[in-house]
Amino acid sequence: MARVPVSRHLRVALLALLVVAVAAAAAARGDQPRRGHSMAARHERWMARFGRAYADAAEKARRMEVFAANAERVDAANRAGGDRTYTLGLNQFSDLTDDEFARAHLGYSWAPPPPSHRHGHRAENGTAAAAADDTDVPDSLDWRARGAVTEVKNQRSCGSCWAFAAVAATEGLVQLATGNLVSLSEQQVLDCTGGANTCSGGDVSAALHYIAASGGLQTEAAYVYGGQQGACRAG
Repeated sequence: MARVPVSRHLRVALLALLVVAVAAAAAARGDQPRRGHSMAARHERWMARFGRAYADAAEKARRMEVFAANAERVDAANRAGGDRTYTLGLNQFSDLTDDEFARAHLGYSWAPPPPSHRHGHRAENGTAAAAADDTDVPDSLDWRARGAVTEVKNQRSCGSCWAFAAVAATEGLVQLATGNLVSLSEQQVLDCTGGANTCSGGDVSAALHYIAASGGLQTEAAYVYGGQQGACRAG
């Protein structure tokens, strides 16, 4: 079979292409270790920032895998762009799976209201309260701009979101009634509501009933949140 002649310039071009292909293959083989090293360093920085420590090397390795998956999800969402007006970021929960976060922090548990509250609100004279006129309402309303929302709080690893929700609503009502925004005690609600309302979950309506029956709440400074349920210390 006759050989096809190859010019010197074509041989140089083919050689250059071969060099590029070999370099690309080497880079592909080395890419994953570099990514792994970069993610490990990122995890170490995150641990230092949030004061995270693990019981042993095995736990750290497992948490690093969860952290890496969450970090990649955050990065992918931010790269996607689109019409978002926000960016995602890493926080103190970034080494938890979705299920772990839900078990530790999503503690709302609905319970049916007592019979006296099942047929709507009644005025003090026993007659049904008139429905609010909702024909002229704004398209949106930001209660933060009205000064009726306190700073973001942290329930820690206690599933007390039900208490935080009830207290946040009460703080807003107090501000609207008095003009003063005061941080009130979630710990009091957690300790004193009773029933099945615990760090394993609870009902917002039960918390609101407790607040109304007790005549109000102590301040956050007076009854400090501890992240676990204790004996009721409210007078």
